[in-house]
Amino acid sequence: MSKSSNNCPRWLTSVPAIFLAVLLTPALLASLYVLMARGLMPGGAGVVLAGMVCVVLLGGVVRLVTRDLGPRAHAAAVGAVIAGGALVRFAVVLGCRGFVQLEDRGIFIRFVEILEQGGLNAECLSVLSEWYEYNVWIHRAFPLAYPLRWLFGEQHVLAFQLVSAMLSSAAMVVFYALASELLQEKGRRAALAVYAFFPLRLWNVLEYSHRIQIEILILGVLLLVVKQLRGCTRWVPVALRGAAVGLILFLLNLQRGVDLLLLLFFCAVVFYGQFRFPALSSKFRLAFGLVLIPVMIYLPLVLSFDSWCGKYDLKQMDSGFSGFMARGWSLETLGEFDGKYEQIDKATPVWLKGKVMRAVVFSQLKYHPRLVFFQLLPAKMAKYFLVGSATGMEQGLDQAGLMIPARIFTGQRVVFAPIFLLLVILSSVRMSAGGGQPVVWSSLIMFPLLACGVFVVLGESSPYYSFYVHAVLVLVAGRLWEPLPETLQAQRRLVRRELVRGCLLFASLYAVAGIAAPALAVLLPPEFTFHDISRAEITASWTDERMSPRQVSPSLEPYLQRISLPVRPYSAGETVCARLPLAGAEPGKLSFYLWRTHASRADMNFEVVVLLNGNEIMSRPMNDLPGISHMLFEASGELQLCLRCHEDIEDIAVPDDLEPPGVQWGYVLYPAGGGSSSENVE
Repeated sequence: MSKSSNNCPRWLTSVPAIFLAVLLTPALLASLYVLMARGLMPGGAGVVLAGMVCVVLLGGVVRLVTRDLGPRAHAAAVGAVIAGGALVRFAVVLGCRGFVQLEDRGIFIRFVEILEQGGLNAECLSVLSEWYEYNVWIHRAFPLAYPLRWLFGEQHVLAFQLVSAMLSSAAMVVFYALASELLQEKGRRAALAVYAFFPLRLWNVLEYSHRIQIEILILGVLLLVVKQLRGCTRWVPVALRGAAVGLILFLLNLQRGVDLLLLLFFCAVVFYGQFRFPALSSKFRLAFGLVLIPVMIYLPLVLSFDSWCGKYDLKQMDSGFSGFMARGWSLETLGEFDGKYEQIDKATPVWLKGKVMRAVVFSQLKYHPRLVFFQLLPAKMAKYFLVGSATGMEQGLDQAGLMIPARIFTGQRVVFAPIFLLLVILSSVRMSAGGGQPVVWSSLIMFPLLACGVFVVLGESSPYYSFYVHAVLVLVAGRLWEPLPETLQAQRRLVRRELVRGCLLFASLYAVAGIAAPALAVLLPPEFTFHDISRAEITASWTDERMSPRQVSPSLEPYLQRISLPVRPYSAGETVCARLPLAGAEPGKLSFYLWRTHASRADMNFEVVVLLNGNEIMSRPMNDLPGISHMLFEASGELQLCLRCHEDIEDIAVPDDLEPPGVQWGYVLYPAGGGSSSENVE
């Protein structure tokens, strides 16, 4: 077997680059579709034209800085790019003062304001624990948001944006230091120009978000990792770099989740390092500096801070990681946020939250393996690398009346994404032939691969989550400005061979996972998955051929069904019922979930009635349903869920853009034990 430099098999250094190209290809196709769709929308041609102008200007900057330059001109070009990027960032902040913070950003602002007004005391924190994802918000309030609110009062959002612009500008300096370790002069200048004027990074300074803080911390970690790989021969520098990594990991823990991703990445780097360092002592030093020392510093700090936060989390509204994972396994949203799972998480008792959320994943694998592996996971992969999309930036600018900036950003992102992704794919394919510092590069490329895998399998998958790996993608693209290490013809033959081998390996691993995961889900005990309720029958108490007894048509999620009210006159006492036989169900309890399809004026005329073996166990007005109701009771016999009209109505008014009103419902079985046998949680 041929080997590249540093005692590492060539195929082993080629695999990460090929896998990256494979994963980016669906995102490239999706970005081209987004570009065409946007161009065909009313006014879309002008938006795309504005984006093309901006991208052409960026291309001009790249061409300018990649000319042959002397040492002084090189330093001047680097300084000019960094200064220009910083100037644009501050101009964006000051020019878009009315930017509206939407969704999570608005929630975070309100959380920080209440926290600062109430103080870091038991009373205030206990009240805030009623917020869903309290632990996420309390962690992210440090080290920046809460102090800025305390220092600047009502102007803290502007202060946050200005500090974000400073951090984003500083990140360019750290990025250039990292590029200097990996790229030649032309490549690093080109990469710096792309990174400095990356559309999303220019505009993200407006958002009241933790992402820019994570950006500079991750760049610092990547720089330290490369230095560990390059200089893992002396104990003292290795230990000092390891201590710095440990402190950065703690700061990343405050932003929730990225620290664990990096620990996984460090383990992958140590594995690759086994091939770079032949001496056992050097291998141990690498593990010592990237895993042992960082964990020794990081873990006590994290446990201490988490203990303080958890002490006041009296409500425990969310299941944490399990809830984030479940929300990313919705077949209806193809892996993006799905509110019904958040509602289920809120309503489920603490002792059952994790099991219910994990049941979402196991149930999808059990009931819909083909949809999971041929639709859900590929869609999540494509979305993850669809750079610049799903940010909420346009909406925030639009609501602020900043129409021109909104159109400019939209045009930039839809034009930039396919061009950028194509460059990264071409560079990845070329890198599959090895050369340069293969183990260092292969280790670095492992970071976006692992990040994609973690978010695709274990969480929501949105283009916004790839924010953390853009720097590595830009570095990979920067290699296109470096000369080929071998003759062009030999390089082509080698690339073709490695590309075929890597694609076959990727397809084989995916096929094995596609067979093994559903098989394991089917073999799980029944309490680990939702019961299939597509066997239920819908009946009505009036004579109507359309509503004669019929089977519920299986939805994308057979354990989550819907009963809708046909648009017609109703008399008091008329019902629409779902009947579900529970024959063969394991003895235990039943978790039963109810929530309205959407709010409607007709809801006040109906009530929801649940019967078990003909005995009414719950009745409440349909418009009194909270986001979700949760009940526990013994599971056996037949379950009925009825929507019952309690007064005459002439008709149900339904807007054209909405389905008829109704109730969505679902349940999970689990063994007896824990909790009471009959309780309602709202």
